[in-house]
Amino acid sequence: MFLGEIDYAEEDIDIRKESCKRLFDRKYPPGYTLDGEGIKISIDFPLSKYYPNSAKKKGIYNCIIYSHVVVTKNNHLAHYCLEENTCGYVPFEDAAGAILVKADYKACMLKGRPIACSQKVPLDFKLVDE
Repeated sequence: MFLGEIDYAEEDIDIRKESCKRLFDRKYPPGYTLDGEGIKISIDFPLSKYYPNSAKKKGIYNCIIYSHVVVTKNNHLAHYCLEENTCGYVPFEDAAGAILVKADYKACMLKGRPIACSQKVPLDFKLVDE
């Protein structure tokens, strides 16, 4: 297969996504070990639109994606990785990445000052009857 045969949109490639090993090698302090506050994540949009339609058709009603995020002291998502997919269905990983990129973040605080740090973030996808 040649690169020209691959169908993808360039905006779908997110440079913030990386392997968990590489993210952990960066040695950002974990938010939960600090004296202050961990990362605050705000998701002010409906998650239902991110539930993969193909998962609905397959009857997958629940999936948890465990991720890790690194947030800068300026409240920006610097990096993220997807560590575990409890249902093994890959489209949930794409949905999780889209949610992590769109969410708003507030950095960890240590002694009243914002610092860059990492934190584990579970994203629990549940299909509920409407």
